[in-house]
Amino acid sequence: MKLGFRVERPWIAHPDFSPVKSAIEEAKGFSFPSGHTQIATTTYGGLAILYRRKKLLSFAFLLILFLVAFSRMYLGVHYPSDVIVSLFVNTAIVFVLFALGKRFSSNVFSNILKVLAILLIAVLFAYSYGVAKNNLENSFMEDSLDFASKLFGATLGFFLSWYIDDKYINFDTRAPFLMQFLKIVVGASALIWIKDGLKTLLAFMGLAAIPSNVLRYFIIVVFAGIIWPFCFTKLNKMIKK
Repeated sequence: MKLGFRVERPWIAHPDFSPVKSAIEEAKGFSFPSGHTQIATTTYGGLAILYRRKKLLSFAFLLILFLVAFSRMYLGVHYPSDVIVSLFVNTAIVFVLFALGKRFSSNVFSNILKVLAILLIAVLFAYSYGVAKNNLENSFMEDSLDFASKLFGATLGFFLSWYIDDKYINFDTRAPFLMQFLKIVVGASALIWIKDGLKTLLAFMGLAAIPSNVLRYFIIVVFAGIIWPFCFTKLNKMIKK
């Protein structure tokens, strides 16, 4: 949608407009629709429905969603229309997916979702690459292609992780507080190191930006979804013994 509509950021289209300066660096690519709002809506909106019987928790998820959406306008990096359309479109996606989930068995639904998601991301990546390649004089095109390549790698990693965990690891998120603390601290630290270290290593190897992004984010997600859960599962079993 960003590459299709190609709406410039507010401060680009209106030079007299002043967004929060610290937010500009992370506001890459085109303006419409809001990517942060899209992600917040599908993530926290989905969680709000999933935990709808726990009213306080569901409300907390919705509050985070709307705070994210509001922040994009408050920071001045999006128009209200960017945020509103993202809210409506992705709310519809969430409800459609939940409706499909009720219609099909969990295994059938998850398999359909995996195939469709990978195909969709592959098509979108190919489209982004084609559009951006022919318009590289526009820096926003480069930013959009950069994001698309990261999303493509992360998506492939996510579905591989989903499959491996479902078949072999069966990771249990429950654990004593101390173990949960170690899991988050060590896991997050390792992820940051991998993210930055891989970027330096792949650049040193001379790998082009697009395949580097795909590979880097694939490895990051595979570590988070397979390697670390596997190690933590083994560690947890050793401690219990």
